[in-house]
Parts: sequence; C-alpha cells; structure tokens
Amino acid sequence: MNLLNPFPLRRSLFLLALSLTFGWPDVAKSHLAQSAVTRVSVLTQHNDNDRTGWNPYETQLTPQSISGRNQFGKLFDLPVDGFVYAQPLVVSDLLVAGKKRNVVVVVTEHNSVYLFDADSGARLWQRNFGPSVPIPNPSWNQPPYIFQDLTNEVGITSTPVIDRATQTLYFAHMTWDAHDGPQGKHWLRAIDLMTQQDKFGSPVRIEGTVKLRGHHLPTMGRHGVPDTLDFVPNDHLQRAALLLSQGRVFVAYAGHGDKSPFQGWVFAYDAQRLSAQPPLVWGSTACSSITTAPFHSGGIWQGGMGLTADAQGGVYLMTGNGKFHETLECYGDSVVKLAVNDSELKVADYFTPCNQALLDPMDIDLGASGVMHLPGTELILGGGKQGRLYLLDQNRMGKFGGNNSQFDCPNANVRQEFQVGCDISPAASDAPRTPCNPPPKPDGMQSHHIHNSPIYWRSAQRGPVVYVWAENDVLRALPFDEKQGKFVSAKTNADGQRQPLTVSGCKSATDNPMEAWTTGQAKAPGSVALASGQIAQLHTGMTGGMLSLSSNQDKDGILWATTAANNDANQHNVPGILRAYDANDLQHELWNSYQIRARDDLGNYAKFTPPTVANGKVYVATFSQRVSVYGLHPAQANLQAVNLLKDDSFENGEQHWTGKFQVNNAFPYHGTQQGVLCPNLTEDAMVAQTLTAQAAARYTLTAYCATNILPGNLLPGRLGPSPYRYLTLGVSVNSRVVARQLKIATFAGYQKYTLRFAAPKGAQIKVWYYAPRVRPVPNFVTVGKSQPTPYAIIDNISLAPDFK
Repeated sequence: MNLLNPFPLRRSLFLLALSLTFGWPDVAKSHLAQSAVTRVSVLTQHNDNDRTGWNPYETQLTPQSISGRNQFGKLFDLPVDGFVYAQPLVVSDLLVAGKKRNVVVVVTEHNSVYLFDADSGARLWQRNFGPSVPIPNPSWNQPPYIFQDLTNEVGITSTPVIDRATQTLYFAHMTWDAHDGPQGKHWLRAIDLMTQQDKFGSPVRIEGTVKLRGHHLPTMGRHGVPDTLDFVPNDHLQRAALLLSQGRVFVAYAGHGDKSPFQGWVFAYDAQRLSAQPPLVWGSTACSSITTAPFHSGGIWQGGMGLTADAQGGVYLMTGNGKFHETLECYGDSVVKLAVNDSELKVADYFTPCNQALLDPMDIDLGASGVMHLPGTELILGGGKQGRLYLLDQNRMGKFGGNNSQFDCPNANVRQEFQVGCDISPAASDAPRTPCNPPPKPDGMQSHHIHNSPIYWRSAQRGPVVYVWAENDVLRALPFDEKQGKFVSAKTNADGQRQPLTVSGCKSATDNPMEAWTTGQAKAPGSVALASGQIAQLHTGMTGGMLSLSSNQDKDGILWATTAANNDANQHNVPGILRAYDANDLQHELWNSYQIRARDDLGNYAKFTPPTVANGKVYVATFSQRVSVYGLHPAQANLQAVNLLKDDSFENGEQHWTGKFQVNNAFPYHGTQQGVLCPNLTEDAMVAQTLTAQAAARYTLTAYCATNILPGNLLPGRLGPSPYRYLTLGVSVNSRVVARQLKIATFAGYQKYTLRFAAPKGAQIKVWYYAPRVRPVPNFVTVGKSQPTPYAIIDNISLAPDFK
C-alpha cells in the first residue's frame, strides 16, 4: 500500500503536497522483514502548517495496545531548567555525533534549548541564549496591572519550527539587559541541530516599523506628525508558534496579558538570510493617529497556536481584543488572511464577527485560538473565548457583516457558525455540596473559551471529524459532511441529509442532537462522572483540553489531551493530567495518567501546550521543569501494577483481600469506599492481599492512611505479624517482611506513605495494614461524652513496578 494514499485521489494528492511543501509528515522509511517502518518527525506546532494536530503514521500506539494500564505509562522524564510552554518537537533519524537518532527538541523560559535522544532520554546537548526577563518586572508589572500569565521569567515561550532540509531550528526568545534601560530585547535565532551553532545570519534582533493606515493619514507626514508606528519590545510577548512557509519564517506578537499599550505584529524573515534585509512587517491595529494607535491592541497570541499557511502562500491568523474599523483597516477580534510578496505583507481578506463591539470590552478574544485548515478543502475553522466556531471559505472569508448590539447575533456572511462550549450541570441530588467541591455555576454562567485550536482526523468509521475541548466543558467530536461542506448533528432533514449544526450549538439537544460517541465524560478542569451519568465538576476555570491525535492512517485513532487535573489554570500553576480516548468513541477513555499516579504523574500542567505523539511515544511539556515521556513498557516490565483498593476488591465486591476489616464510604479519599480497621480492647484487625511478582524488579507501594489511634491506646496484638504493637503498613515477600511503616500520623487526615522493595520473579508479595488491640486512654474520656471509636483507614493503594 502507498503510505500516502489511504484516501481518495484528490485528498491523497493534497496530503502529498503537504508532505513536499511543508515537511509534514516527515517520513523516513527503513525496510525490516519486508515491511515498511515509518518514522515520523513533528517539525512544527500541531504537526503541519494546516495545524491539524494529526500524526497519521502511528503504528505502535493503538487503542488496544494502550488500554491496559500496565502496558502503557511513563517511561522517563527529560529534566530541564525552566517552565516549558512550547510543544516538544521530534526529528527522526538525525545524525548526531556520528550516529543516527530520533531526537526531541525542548525549549524553556530560562532561554535554554535542549536536544535529547527521543528513545532513551539521554541529553545530547544544551545551550543557553542569555538572561531571561525576570517576573515580576518593573517595565510592565506596576500597579494597577500585575502580569501573572507567565511565572518567574520570560525567555523562549512559543513553539519553534524546524527546517528538516537544512537541519535548522528557528526560535524566538527575549533577553533582559538590566544596564540598558533596563529593557527587554526580542531575537530570532537559527541554529544547526547537529552543531548547536548559529547560521543564516543568526541572531537577528526583532524590530520594525509600519505605516499607519487611514484615509486622513497622507496629511500627517506633510505636517510633521508621525505617520508610522514602532514596535516597542518591552510592550510585547511572543506567544504564537513560529511558522515556516515558502522560504520565510513568520513571528507574531501580542501584549503581556492586557497591559496597554500593545498591538498585534507579524514579522516575516527570509529563512536563509535573516540579517541580509529587513523583515516584512504588518501591524493588526496600526491605524488612526499616532496618539491612539499604540493602544488599539489586537494582539496575535492564539493560545500558543501557530499561524496557518495554505499551499499558495497565504497566511492566516486570529487577533484578540482590539479596535476594529473597516475604513481605517483596524483588525481587532478578526480572522485575517495575509498575502505575502517580496515587498510587503498585505491583508488579502478577513472576517470579523458582528458582535465585535461587545467582544472587545468584555475581554472575549476571538483570537484566543488559531486557524485550522480542513485538509482537502478550501475551508478554515477557528473560534475563541465565546466558545463558538466559525467555518470560513478561505477565498471569500466574509469580511464584516455589520455592527450588532446582540451578543448572539447571526453572521450570515460565513459558511457556518455554531456553539461548541456548553454548560453541563449535574442533577441537584448528585452535585457535590461541600466547601471544597461547590456546585457548578448556574447554566449560562460558565465560560467556554476555546484555546489553542481544534484538531482533525479522517476516520474510516466516522469520516472527517474535528475535535475540540472548550474550558468548563467536555471533549467533543464534530462530524463533517463533505457533500454539504458543513458540520452536522445526528438529526436528519426531510431529504435524509443530516442537519448542519446551528448557532444554538450543543445548548439545544432538540436543534442539534449529537450521537453518544461524540461526547467525552470528563470536564476540563477536572471532573468525575457520577453513577447517574451526570458530570460533577470540581472546579471551574481555564483552559480546556490541549489536543493531539495519532492514528494508523484512517484507523486506530487515539485522541490525546492534557488538561488541568482539577483546578483553574488561569494565572496558577496546577497539577495536570494526560488522557487518551478512542477517537471513534469518546465515551471510551482508554487510559489516563492518574490511574497509577505514583508512576505516571506528569506534574504541573503546561498551559496551552498540546502533547506530541511520534514513533510510539507521547511527549508532554510541564511546568515542573521537565518533559514527561510516555510509551509502551517493554515486555519484561509489563507487570501487574494495580490500584489494589479501588480496582481489585472493595469497590467491585471481589474477595481478594483477607483479614478483619470493614468497608464504608464515610471518609473516602479515592472513589466511594475505603477499608477501615476497627480494633478494640479484645480484638486487633488486619487487611492483607497477596500477589505474584511477574518479573524481577523493584516495586513501589503507595497508600493513603488516616487514624485517630494514639500511641497510648495500643496493646500487644494477637492477629498480626507479632510482635508489632503499632499501627503498621507493611510488605512481605515470600513471608519475610521487607518494608514497613510503623508510624501512621494521628488526627492528620489522609497522609501518603510510600514503601519500596525488591522482589524476584514468581515471589509472593503480601501487602498488609495492621492495627493491634486498643484500650481507652484516660485523658481521652470526658464526663458526659463517650469514648470515640478507634479507627484506621486505608485507601488509594497502588502497587507498581519502579521504572525509574
């Protein structure tokens, strides 16, 4: 089979053109046992210049191969010196130090670039590119505005881009000179991946000027009034991923949060002659007068997503809050198409929603995401903080349909618009009602921002599908009807065609019914699915899910998502979770990094950064100064790693545990039930389980324990592993105690305890929790009150091989 031809001829030619023009997917073939092994490179944010987020050449990771938690998990971490906001990039078969390797490129806010062996995790080289900009920063962190969107420092924020043909890494970074102003400086670098050395005139300082637009401006220059606008480095942040298209590198800028003054800027450099001539420059809101233009905003941040390019060289972007004016050519809250020639960047077309006058003052950026091009079509798709997607014809984008004072005004000038972010409130009887888990906000009160971008897959079972995960919402699949050229619901019209999604979107089950497979069961930020089928959200806030998709062409599709685990990630560093779904059925979550958290936890969530999937591995950026790498565990390490309590006994009724204990749901740490030991004056209590070690390895046991038993309560036991007279968590291997925890903290709530030990293959591993007999303590008795019942609780027990 032709590896580039799983689709009809037109789409096959389109994908081939992508491969040749944009380097996606970068494929190196080696023939082993008469079968082609395809090695994939991910050279740009979301895989290609369409920003589909799709790797169609993944043969190792399939829904079947990752479904067992013991088969798939974290392999290793790549330690770095700062936060990682950029998506890791992968280059296959790169010659480094005389050896061909698969490598992964990681950049940090500390202005460092790392090259790691993508398969072993070995660091091949590291280079730092100067002092990062400290945060807080006196230049833009003065009250009343304190910049908190980035933490600690600003260095390399956006995702770089790689030119495989010249083995060149392009990236933008910001440095700080405390003695010159002080001020920040923006740079564009081109370095050789093999030698680490600068090339093509690198580095070049990013600076430029644009001519102000507007019908009255010709008189300004004649009367000594400036008619140009300068790029001010301190006012701007480089957030959107870099774009390499038709021999030029595109770098886009927005402000530091909403700190005025700032504008949206695009710089286009000759990729192999960075310093030979000035870049082409365009400003999104360089209009009106020199006194007002600096405050027109319209930043190009796109939730970290890169600019998009078509095969003809057109470049697409989305702007955030800012001034819009048709006549003056101000493009705040707009989708813009730039034409590129030898002398200028010029607006070729644009779309601005009818409610732009409301979006701007309400901080509902259209440009919180970027533009995705639907492969095989002339359609582009994008949406922002309103939670609404716009489907546009790339050759007739619609321009501006006119001002409207209604927030939900219709845009008749677009191919299609529909809502994807929706409120899902649990039933009153199911909603959490504790101070830690308040009920969700009433319907209509939650935000449903779309960040980063939707992603795309062509499924043999479902056809073309786009996936999106807005904040405070569930993961959604949107089927695309190629005959109609629109996204459709499950409802059919009188002629048998499926009804296109409308602006009422997922808010109306009557107008826009969706098939069950199109909806996931977890919310972002984190949530739990209750027995009733409702969704109980633990917290509200940013950012939704950051998505990537892997498949073996049109089959074995896996939707990968990183989200904040259970907290608002807006201006906070919070734990993250990696999830994997069957892309043909989002009701089926295949795996997540919390199932065996002791082994697979990624650390703190990297805001707006999708995972990278290539060659059987998943690379996840974090705010814990590392990139976590996941993949299939080798056969010898495919051990029985299980959550012993939740998945093996108490909650499913199986009798794999022995001893004297109770089960209730009074104080659950994980799930709904936990094991409770209830010793008394005449009886001790113990719970135990025995497993067989499937390989010689080191193991890690983690458990969460709590008790109200004081040391003075304890008496010598009779049932347990005598002569213990303490509350003890322990492990025995072949009847010999190899690890134990004697001191369980009293009145401290749940505390995490970890035991590590070694066991040979075939050994009997016994995990046990023991409480000896107890007696009343004199100072525990109060006149008129009964003695509290002693208890010892254990929950969330996990036994896993130690892969470190």
